[in-house]
Amino acid sequence: MKEKTKFIFILLCFVIIGFSNNVLAAESDGKDQRTVAQVIAKNEGGRIYNLVAANDKIYYLKGVNYYPTPFNSRAELSLIEYNPISSQKKILKRMKSTSATSMQVVGNKIYYSLVELDRESKNLSRDTLNVLYSYDLITAKNIEIFRDNFKDFVVLDTGEVIYTKNNKEEFGSQLWRYSSKGKEKLNISDEFIKEITIYQDKFIVVSKNETGSWNINYLNLAKDKVALKPIIDTSYTEKFIKIVDNSIYFSADYDGNYSGYSYNLITKELSQLSKNHPSIEGIPYQDKYYFVSLNRQGQTLYKEKLDMMPITIAIEKKRLTSENTADDYKVKNRKDQLGLFKPLIKFPIFIGGNIFTGNYYVIKYLGDFSVNFESKLSNSLYLGISSFEDEDDDKITTEVSLNSPLYLSKLSGLSVVKLGYSTDFNEKFNPNLAASFSYPRQDIVVSEEVNLKEESSTNTKLLYRYIFDNSSIVLQSKRYYNFENEEGSRTFSSAEADNGYQLNLDYIHKLKEVRNNLWSPNYFLKDIYGSIFMDYSKDLNEGNYDFSGGYELLFEFKFAKYIPVVPRLGITSNGEDFKGYLGIQGDF
Repeated sequence: MKEKTKFIFILLCFVIIGFSNNVLAAESDGKDQRTVAQVIAKNEGGRIYNLVAANDKIYYLKGVNYYPTPFNSRAELSLIEYNPISSQKKILKRMKSTSATSMQVVGNKIYYSLVELDRESKNLSRDTLNVLYSYDLITAKNIEIFRDNFKDFVVLDTGEVIYTKNNKEEFGSQLWRYSSKGKEKLNISDEFIKEITIYQDKFIVVSKNETGSWNINYLNLAKDKVALKPIIDTSYTEKFIKIVDNSIYFSADYDGNYSGYSYNLITKELSQLSKNHPSIEGIPYQDKYYFVSLNRQGQTLYKEKLDMMPITIAIEKKRLTSENTADDYKVKNRKDQLGLFKPLIKFPIFIGGNIFTGNYYVIKYLGDFSVNFESKLSNSLYLGISSFEDEDDDKITTEVSLNSPLYLSKLSGLSVVKLGYSTDFNEKFNPNLAASFSYPRQDIVVSEEVNLKEESSTNTKLLYRYIFDNSSIVLQSKRYYNFENEEGSRTFSSAEADNGYQLNLDYIHKLKEVRNNLWSPNYFLKDIYGSIFMDYSKDLNEGNYDFSGGYELLFEFKFAKYIPVVPRLGITSNGEDFKGYLGIQGDF
């Protein structure tokens, strides 16, 4: 039995053991106990947020995560318009990424942000920043305004944007202005500012000091040092502020459950909204209160009659002072980094690594011996080393690969440009270049690889993926010339040719959410997928071709907490022969 087959067989045994030790209980949906509030929109497994009322409409963002193939999580963000009169919902725009700030409507434009990778980041895990956009409700034109690592923003009637960002020198926030003249730093706050909005000619923010809680304050930008004047100053957390007429609408957990509240800036009266319905975020419109609440499936947008119940809470807060010094925050007696490489899975397979530095290894002895090591040397350079016994000539072969992403983005369009190189120091010296284009429901990947040891060697690949909610259609093509092309686990003889092409079509669908694990051996089985496939390959030298199809199961595994492995079990036929196979998932 080949090494790979033995390895996959052991993985599948782990699955069987896990199922025998754990019984999955299906949770019944049950009925929604809210008999007064009316459901506007549901989002199972995702978020509904940034509610805004303007132009006789309700606008909000709906974030959904899709899992079309194993270890391929896709985030889709939709800008939604809801008409309270007709009860119709309309998707204005589909986007990738997520939003980490508030949303605002000024005139006929919606201002929102998307999270993007910071290409100047030097950390192993790239930092992020935000990109501010405007969406024109009349023309449907979407425009990028500027990029920065801001935490929140407010657009003034003049078109200027006031935004906050972390103060890197010490605790607190910086206040900036963006205008047609560019960016301008205005001031510094001793408190950290997470939200900002405007009321008449005053700024209102959600902020906290180093030892306090998130509260609502007036912000004065006119002085050399930012002045903060408390509006609501409690030991609780107030957040998701909206200004409507003369009142602040926000969410807090004064009674142990999140609820919506309003605070009248004129009368100083505090009122509770939706007392019987936990509210994460809400906003009033006419005589209704629209709010987001949690349920067992995800988040739901409701509306109910706007009913304000005046309440009184203890607004005095005990101010804490911090006597800690910088040395108190240092990690002392840190474990030796090498100690983190202790294998979490042992003989005959040793798997371990250091997740903090991006290194891990797999050592196997299943009749043959092999070692695999991968390292993230920096945020833009990856190293892979693989050493194994060659079954053909009974010797040790070592392969080394390097790859570096030249460009990365979380937004729609060009998402990855990657340059790589791999070699076995003998017959394989392969530089490669790949580019990926990603959209909310589609992916396109193009790659080119050559072998410098072979004259006119080329290996060109194209992948197209269309994504549904829990499934996807994947079309792959490959054209190779003077390039070694190994037979895959589900292909037949013509795939061994070094001059030919291949076409593969898969419909991959989620069969079961398992979410099962064992501590020893340490693994987690997340989901099981199925794939109906058709494969075509042709040897252009001999004129032979293979056309086959079949069905396979894909098991979404994680070993040692974070190492992904996808075993495959399937059956395929070319019309004359049938064969079953075990393998490891290729690129999807």
